[in-house]
Amino acid sequence: MLKPTFIASKTEACSFLSKYNTFLFDCDGVLWLQSDVIPGAVETIHQLRENKKNVYFLSNNSFRSRESYVKKFASLGFKGITKDLIISSSYAVAQYVKDNVVSSKENKVYVIGGEGILQEFEELEIDYVTTPNLQDGVEPENWCKFKKDSAVKSVVVGGDWYFNFRKMIEATAYLSEDPTMPFISTNPDKYVPAAGFPGRLVPGTYSIIQAIENCVNRQSFSVGKPNSYFYEILKKRFKFEDDSVLMVGDTLHTDICFGNNVGIATLLVMTGNDGQNKIEKALDDKLYNEIPQFVAPSIEVLKM
Repeated sequence: MLKPTFIASKTEACSFLSKYNTFLFDCDGVLWLQSDVIPGAVETIHQLRENKKNVYFLSNNSFRSRESYVKKFASLGFKGITKDLIISSSYAVAQYVKDNVVSSKENKVYVIGGEGILQEFEELEIDYVTTPNLQDGVEPENWCKFKKDSAVKSVVVGGDWYFNFRKMIEATAYLSEDPTMPFISTNPDKYVPAAGFPGRLVPGTYSIIQAIENCVNRQSFSVGKPNSYFYEILKKRFKFEDDSVLMVGDTLHTDICFGNNVGIATLLVMTGNDGQNKIEKALDDKLYNEIPQFVAPSIEVLKM
């Protein structure tokens, strides 16, 4: 496996850009870090679009719906970004459930997740069940006595700021008492960077998903990167050739692995999760599917 090509100069970038007409961007760690725009990101996206490049945004973050992402893009200075250009794991999991799991309007989904998932479920008219908050008066010793909803036919787990032991109990009950029940998750991100604290990581959504997987002793089906499902959604909606597509991300085990899985070019920018040390470790460990073809300091190298 060859080491990635480092793109740093404008000359290298111009030659590089001429090869690709469609750009897929991860968001957090590539365009921004939480509420802070990464220098050059706004200008780069605007220039690519002005030069008639196809630009789409693929985020494993399930805390936001696509509508919420549109507002965030606008608030950070990105112009003209509409929700049809965005695939979030919150939307992808709702679409997957709609297409593959819910067989009738009477079917419900038990959901561990935030407003992003719930809003996307509501837009697709998927009925769901959630766990009440911990202030509803039910004592912990009675959490196991909850009454299951017989209409629940699947379980979805995503990012949840208020994840707790009670939610683990209820999800585990549905899945363990029906081992064939579909178990779907949003994304396998193990960690995300903490804005303003270089080197500090925050637990990712997979910390929640794995807690449930361990309880029921089976793996969930994850719709997020590196799974190809995001790409399948894009290919159904837009026409482009695989050899003209570039995936730009900051995380090897999701963004870069995703690009390699679907057979497109990959660029790692070192403004988020992973850098040169992670690439070296992936090479040492022979995790070749996580090795990018190209590496750059930041998205700014793509400015035309």
